[in-house]
Parts: sequence; C-alpha cells; structure tokens
Amino acid sequence: MWKVEFSEKAAKQFAKLPRSIQQNIVMAIDEKLLIDPDFYLSRLSGHMGSVYRFRVGNSRLLCLKRDEEIFIIAVGHRKDIYKSMSTTVTPQ
Repeated sequence: MWKVEFSEKAAKQFAKLPRSIQQNIVMAIDEKLLIDPDFYLSRLSGHMGSVYRFRVGNSRLLCLKRDEEIFIIAVGHRKDIYKSMSTTVTPQ
C-alpha cells in the first residue's frame, strides 16, 4: 500500500490554495496516485531527474518516490512551480 506525505513547505503551499483546488488534489491523490503511481507520475529531466511530477488540472505536485512512499515536496500552479524548485532541488 502506497503512503503519501507532504513536506512542511508543500503543506503550507497546499493550505494557501483555494478550497476547490485542494479538494481536487485530494481526490486525485486518492483515486489515481495511491492506486497506480507509476502510471501517473512523470520523471522530470535535467538536474531535477530524481523528482516526479503529478498533474492535477493546472496544479502540479512535485514528488520524490521511494519504495512504497511518495513524498510531496512542492505544490503550485504549473507556470510557477518549476521556477521555484529549480534552485532548491539538488541531485542525489
């Protein structure tokens, strides 16, 4: 069984989103990500190659995936999320 956790930063970003978007994200996590993460997660390229993207409408969740755990490190709109993360994620 897969387990999903939010980082402290991602939890704060999630809390700032409108309630309707929060509900869409929670439903998508329950209905898609927890069922078949390999199908719904896409690996990013370049120096962020260890990070995965999960799309929910115009929102993106950036995640790390290990064993049976998905750790969400950032939540945001698709136009901003990659800019904010490009300087904070380092290769492993």
